[in-house]
Amino acid sequence: MRSWFPATSAPPPRLEATIDRRHLRRLFAPVAAVDGPTELAVADDGLVAASVDDAMVTAVQANLHRTLCDRYDATPGTVGVDATALADVLAAEGADGPATLGCDPDEETLTLEQSAFVHTQAVETDASVELPHVGDPPQGATTYHHGDALADALDYFEDRTEVVALGYDEVTDAFYVEPATTASQTATADTRYRRPRADLPARSTPGRLV
Repeated sequence: MRSWFPATSAPPPRLEATIDRRHLRRLFAPVAAVDGPTELAVADDGLVAASVDDAMVTAVQANLHRTLCDRYDATPGTVGVDATALADVLAAEGADGPATLGCDPDEETLTLEQSAFVHTQAVETDASVELPHVGDPPQGATTYHHGDALADALDYFEDRTEVVALGYDEVTDAFYVEPATTASQTATADTRYRRPRADLPARSTPGRLV
């Protein structure tokens, strides 16, 4: 029998949490780099942010466990949020320190409160991010790097970008690390750390990368 009553979406979650800003940056910066819609799931044991681009090619899921929070009080639920705006205001605050992240189910808003900046945004209560299904690759690859050299490269990018991309360039037969930026960010000088396969330890056997 068909019902003529309008369908109702699940109520937004309720969240009151005090979290260090460095943990929040690690939650929102990776999904903001995808530059697609972001879904924030509030669970009993923590937060999960997920985003996928329009082409359903690039997807990122980031987690923040409640044990990393100074205070965590939540009623589970899922909403759509603007991860880029959250990442930007976290970056603007700069130094690490406590911040308050709250979701008001009555107002349908998410508020990030820091010592200098307070950001409030409306949330989407019917948001749904479908992550692409990734099956087992037909052929894997394992690479070995000199730890000190790779650590130096990551230290260099740490002060310059929230997210880095690690990849392999078939043309130059080299592995690389480079900053990942969103469409909203201003283009800056491009710096890439690269290491030809011949320079890697002898145990590196990437084989045929697909």
